Amino acid sequence: MENKYPLVVVICLVLLLILIIINNHISHNEQQMNNEGLIVPRITELYFSKNQINQMVNIRNPDDNNYLIQYSIIMDDGYFLYQSDLIYPGHKISNIVLRKPLNSGVYSVKIAIEYFSIIEKESMYEDIFDCQLEVR
Repeated sequence: MENKYPLVVVICLVLLLILIIINNHISHNEQQMNNEGLIVPRITELYFSKNQINQMVNIRNPDDNNYLIQYSIIMDDGYFLYQSDLIYPGHKISNIVLRKPLNSGVYSVKIAIEYFSIIEKESMYEDIFDCQLEVR
């Protein structure tokens, strides 16, 4: 009769390794989900009308976000072309007023999204990314 213990030990070790992998995966997912519900809505392109300060946009704070957000459009020279009020989850902005009108052209701008706690309204996090602004 063969000794079956080495096979049982190997199976137990394999099962233990699988449990460790599953546990690490679950912990990683919980960490992502427990990241206070941060959702980063990115804007990569904007289209504005030339020589106008009133512009139509579709800027929103996703329904599932657990933060208030504030959008800023920043020109390459650091000039704040626009900064929104705080936007609550599930709300959007359709019209904005720029601080100055722009001539026709394509501009490289930065979009800054600052996240605020809903209750204390304290700044918690900021994300800045590149955006192409086309003015026609």
